[in-house]
Amino acid sequence: MSPAPAPLPSLEIPLGRPLQPLPAGAYDRHRRSLLVEGYGERGQQRLAAARVLVVGTGGLGSPVLFYLAAMGVGTIYVSDADEVELNNLQRQFIHTEATVGTLKADSAAAALRALNSEIEIVPMGPATPESLDALRDDIDLVMECSDVFATKYLVGDWCAANGKPLVWASVMAMIWQASVFWTAPPAPWRPLGLRDLHAEAPAAGTVQTSHEIGVLGPVVGQVASTQAVEAVKLIVGTGSPLFGRVLVGDARTQQIDQLEYAVPREDA
Repeated sequence: MSPAPAPLPSLEIPLGRPLQPLPAGAYDRHRRSLLVEGYGERGQQRLAAARVLVVGTGGLGSPVLFYLAAMGVGTIYVSDADEVELNNLQRQFIHTEATVGTLKADSAAAALRALNSEIEIVPMGPATPESLDALRDDIDLVMECSDVFATKYLVGDWCAANGKPLVWASVMAMIWQASVFWTAPPAPWRPLGLRDLHAEAPAAGTVQTSHEIGVLGPVVGQVASTQAVEAVKLIVGTGSPLFGRVLVGDARTQQIDQLEYAVPREDA
């Protein structure tokens, strides 16, 4: 049996705000995180300084948003155009029966503020070229959590054109994928975008949607947790990122494969 390849080094994204001393209460709230090797006080300071855009507050966005808020990400932009529906509650647990009929971005923002009042939550409408351009200088990282191919490629193309790091995932029924893209990484990392993994969006009618084949709530939570971990790793600068690699999971058998689709570093 051949030996496992050496893990990639960590990859740390730049932040647009300077690090600040942690308030006294942060040491109690984040005690378990501060104990983790490679994390510590500086890692928590970087999370507090980070500004993250989460596109979609559904099955993927719900756990992602809760984890980022709980971890203390300083500013979270919440993007969604839809209203909460009863059928969302099977998997989109950031919303409740009481918020059915309200805007998802507002419903999610209220839940996050109740979880962590020390961070800033900014609800907004759908991701469009104009809304993304308006945030260009105000975000450090983008989380793509929508369930629409058009939105996924719009966000992926915008991040690629503007050099913003992107944590991406996709789920259908019980099958999922997750990866990290960044077209402006430091040397010797190579620029990689969504289209390096999936060059084109599937043609209309060639791929079944979750409206047709469904999606299992805990499976969405499984991949969303992976997204949240990748975001924290990129912000803190610890661990090996899913860069040039994609996780492909099948919850029916709990088999997870790691595929390298591009050599991520010039010195690899």
